[in-house]
Amino acid sequence: FMPAINLGPKINTEYDEDSPFIHTDGQTLYFSSRGHKTMGGFDIFHCRINIETGEILTEPENIGYPINTADDDIYFVWSADGKRGYFSSDRPGGYGEKDVYVLERTISEAILVVLKGIVRDQATDAPKAATITVTDNVKQKVIGVYNSAVSTGKFTSILTPGRNYGLTVEAPGYLFYSKNLDVPKDLDHYEEITDTIRLQPIEIGRKIILRNVFFNSNSKDLLPESNSELENVYELLKVNPDLKVLISAHSDSGGDENYNIRLSGHRAKSVVEDLIKRGIAKDRLVSEGFGETKPIIFPDDTPEKKQMNRRVEFEVR
Repeated sequence: FMPAINLGPKINTEYDEDSPFIHTDGQTLYFSSRGHKTMGGFDIFHCRINIETGEILTEPENIGYPINTADDDIYFVWSADGKRGYFSSDRPGGYGEKDVYVLERTISEAILVVLKGIVRDQATDAPKAATITVTDNVKQKVIGVYNSAVSTGKFTSILTPGRNYGLTVEAPGYLFYSKNLDVPKDLDHYEEITDTIRLQPIEIGRKIILRNVFFNSNSKDLLPESNSELENVYELLKVNPDLKVLISAHSDSGGDENYNIRLSGHRAKSVVEDLIKRGIAKDRLVSEGFGETKPIIFPDDTPEKKQMNRRVEFEVR
């Protein structure tokens, strides 16, 4: 945890400020204030904020009537999709001093991606309690850590535009699951993604795709964005010291077949060399390149299908 930092005079006045709320878009701050330009009592304001630095990017703006009144209006929050707002007010017509109100609109104004997942055991299909870590691959920074519900296996993660996300799902005794989500900077709408993630027990023959391992084009050189994923592999091997694995690399069907075999072999070797540098014993690791000989999907006649076939896999030996 970092020490608390006062947001300064753009937010704080000589009067009371209360109930801050950062929208799931990661850049809009809502708060209530008796200062600024209120209609009376506490009013609800919003502004843009850089949540990493605390810099206030726009002047606070009163969200206006009919949400704000001459009475106290406070504790405002939006749902993730931006269609429902909840707040407390002591306006006339309530049942007590402060009542809870909801407002609704039919069109979402939120610009973000919401990932709604369910984690299950692959063998039994039972819901699984797991830890979900979301990382900004470019900045190599953890964005959030979540837990799936014990009874349902459900979890929700909010992804804001302009980042390449690596998502890792882990549970003791299981291979981790890797997912990549590239949310474009120019996203202009709200989007929901649903996914069922089935974790595999750590057993011989089990394999996972390392979806957050990246290389320079036509090169064996690992990109820095691969670091978090490779660290996950390292941690799995460190926690399970008897585990031996095959690291395999695969290509799409474009280009010369022999070239693809050679390049994929070099890429698999690069991953092994990285793990050895991190401290994994050489005799626990085997690398092999398969080129285009083991496609996930055939024919790979679109860019999306080709991308699915270009991959690195981790297999328990």
